[in-house]
Amino acid sequence: MKFIPQFPWKGALETDFAAALALVKKQPTVKKIGTVGFCWGAWIACRGAISGEISAVYNAHPSVHVEQSFGGSETDIAKLVKCPVMQDTAGGDKDTYKEGGDFFKALQAHPFGEHCVTRDFPDMAHGWTTRGDLSDPKIAAGVAKALGGGIEFLKKHLHESATETSSETTAASEESK
Repeated sequence: MKFIPQFPWKGALETDFAAALALVKKQPTVKKIGTVGFCWGAWIACRGAISGEISAVYNAHPSVHVEQSFGGSETDIAKLVKCPVMQDTAGGDKDTYKEGGDFFKALQAHPFGEHCVTRDFPDMAHGWTTRGDLSDPKIAAGVAKALGGGIEFLKKHLHESATETSSETTAASEESK
């Protein structure tokens, strides 16, 4: 992933995220905003959740450790996130994102930590939700379970009657790799 250093958060990505956020916030029906990230899009989703304007994040096969390319760590990011995060990991993904891992423990340490969720899909390969072979029934079932769970998590935290867990603004804004 030699291309990653070309895309630091400070600069283009932060500016683009802020512009997307501003556009969504202009919509009259928006009450809360959520982000979705796949692979290194999880880094962007979590970085955006530091703003306090995001109410929930769903990530699949997260690669928040992209932050290491810029001198930080994924745990640094987890400590700064201001809303619940759900993540679905593949069998080969880093242990830091899984139950007992440093990234997940940092999320759980927040006042909203009880709302953070990590689920491991040990039989899936990194990237299965976006580029898995859906003709394989096992992969198709894994994709359906992961994305279905992510949608339910976002509904729970973005629905108007949901308990406030971060900001007062909401809609689903998608970040992908």
